[in-house]
Amino acid sequence: MKVFLSEDRNEEIKDKHALKATDLVVLTDIRDVLKVFHHAQELLSSERTPTLSLVLPSYEILIQILRAFLTHIRFRHLHFAIRAAMAKLDIYVESARQNACYGISMFLNPTSKQSWMSKHWPAIEVDSCMQKLKDAMLAYVKAERDASGLSSDTLSTPSSHPTPVPTAHDRAMSNLGSGFRGLEDLYASLNRAEDDIDSPLPSAPSTTEDQDLLDSRKVDSEILRYTADPVAIGTGSSFDLLEWWHVHRYMYPLLWRVARDVLPAQASSVPCERVFSSSKQTTTQQRNSLDPSLVEKLQIMKFGLKADSLDFSADWIRRAEDMVGGAEHLDEA
Repeated sequence: MKVFLSEDRNEEIKDKHALKATDLVVLTDIRDVLKVFHHAQELLSSERTPTLSLVLPSYEILIQILRAFLTHIRFRHLHFAIRAAMAKLDIYVESARQNACYGISMFLNPTSKQSWMSKHWPAIEVDSCMQKLKDAMLAYVKAERDASGLSSDTLSTPSSHPTPVPTAHDRAMSNLGSGFRGLEDLYASLNRAEDDIDSPLPSAPSTTEDQDLLDSRKVDSEILRYTADPVAIGTGSSFDLLEWWHVHRYMYPLLWRVARDVLPAQASSVPCERVFSSSKQTTTQQRNSLDPSLVEKLQIMKFGLKADSLDFSADWIRRAEDMVGGAEHLDEA
């Protein structure tokens, strides 16, 4: 801006539009406050990994930062805007805490499990969230039992979330991706299996109440095993939540089903807005009669290219490490 106003042709507007030192200070303070919101938005707007479990912790921290701004003399001229932002965030956080998906997603994050909720929430809210998780797991247990109890001559509709049958390829990929973690999980599961060898087989329940009790015990047992296992190491982008549940889906089958339903929920509307915004580059004035199914395919292909899942030029581009060694590598190429 200084360079622009320093030109001779802008001499007349120089004094009128040049920023004063106090203006620059105020703009710097506004930028620093907005930077906090921008950081939170970037964290929760990821398109490649679930971020729902980070929503409430992130906003709680954001409120604490804004509260600290109020005590800093530097931001005294922005107190009104900061208080307005805090009031809006308080409303959002209070509403989100009433939605079980946020609490369940935090519990399904193995790097925190129930620790964050127990530290920041009243016990009654934690118990309510855990009860909704158990209800969801019980629904899967009952659906699986009902599906398996149908006679062979009865046309049945398969469960919407069938238990996957592990294949040799699945096990190989899981062990390869998880390294020693996969071996440790296998060892833990073998120990549990050995402990159950001498246990008598449960008899068939005689009443509906007995069956419900067995279902409840099955759910409680899986939750206890999950909470008793060590907390996973890693935070934020350094932890692959999808890979963790892919590896442990046979160890915690009911929790995995809940995770498959809850974790894909978007923590921010930004990814969805990006899709809508990019669609105008597909449906232009010259291509305004495209069939909806074709638009869908073009959008999927475009985002696949953007995410490098489809890279047709990978073998055409020379990498930096290939250039090391000079002419020797060029001759080999």
